[in-house]
Amino acid sequence: MLSSYQFSIKPKLTSSICFTSGVKNIILLAKPTSARNQLAQCSSGAGWRLRPVGNGLYTEATSGSPEMDRLGVVRQMANETLPPATLSPPSSSTDHCQITTMEITPGAMGCPQDAMASDARLEKLQQLRQKMRETSRANRKDVIAEANRSHATAKEIARLERKKVQAIALGQKTDAASAGEDLERKRAWQYSIEDNEKWDKKLKRKQSRGNHEFTDYDDFARRKYKKDIDHLKPDLVNYNKQRAAAAGSQISSASSLSQADQPSTSVIQQAAADNLYRNMDSLVYADHKPSEEAIDRVVGKLNLDIDKRSKRSRVRKEEDGEITYINDKNKAFNQKIGRFYDKYTEEIRENIERGTAL
Repeated sequence: MLSSYQFSIKPKLTSSICFTSGVKNIILLAKPTSARNQLAQCSSGAGWRLRPVGNGLYTEATSGSPEMDRLGVVRQMANETLPPATLSPPSSSTDHCQITTMEITPGAMGCPQDAMASDARLEKLQQLRQKMRETSRANRKDVIAEANRSHATAKEIARLERKKVQAIALGQKTDAASAGEDLERKRAWQYSIEDNEKWDKKLKRKQSRGNHEFTDYDDFARRKYKKDIDHLKPDLVNYNKQRAAAAGSQISSASSLSQADQPSTSVIQQAAADNLYRNMDSLVYADHKPSEEAIDRVVGKLNLDIDKRSKRSRVRKEEDGEITYINDKNKAFNQKIGRFYDKYTEEIRENIERGTAL
């Protein structure tokens, strides 16, 4: 079905654009500028999309309906008709313009149904843009919050945790005071006698460890021994094996042994018991062979003690010595000079200090 749209570029020029099915878009070449402006005003009402082409000298009008096939542009000027698909060179006159046609790529046609679809697509596009802006703002807020959390140091987090614990304890104390209850008595109901004794022992040991003042070497050795014992981890697996051997659980039952084997079994069991539970009358000694793991544990403990002592040692300041400097940098400078000139200036400095210098 043929449809046409007429528009006027100049009073002397009236052109008609006729649409058939198949054509996807056209390029309208219009010159001068006034003609292009009038062309844009007339074409916008028909659903055409216009954009400048060729350094702004010409205008491209895009439409894209599948029903379009051909485009006929008829220019009527002084009883002269320009055939379709014919390129006319732009004229230097300002009273008329040249319009020609060309087939390119798909676009959109200016029918009412397409206009409604275009409005729906435009509304959908606006909704998507709004959602994109909201998502961008939400992401920016999350990034700022994450950056603020990363700036919080471990000390700040620990301080907040302490404040939280103090707030909870204060709330419990306030609730107990309002109810007329003793908070400490209420807490004591939750502990057994064994728990109370362990807590008192822990506090006592903590108080004793807090006293780091040196009294004598015996007390220092005792505290060092107790500290090493606390870090000692007993080998319970090997101990249980020795207990089982001493109790005879690893020895075959008497029913499976002959009468000749029973005396030897009792001797082995007695030897295992004597080896595990030695007393002052035992004559067995120096027969223990430690495992490789035990040796490595002892060596590691010795190396750890040596490393601690090397880090703890420090050069103590000579408080009673002669002070000839005002800071550490000046002290190093004076030492460098003294290595070369002390043998010459030592007598002069002593005379100045005694007051016998000339």
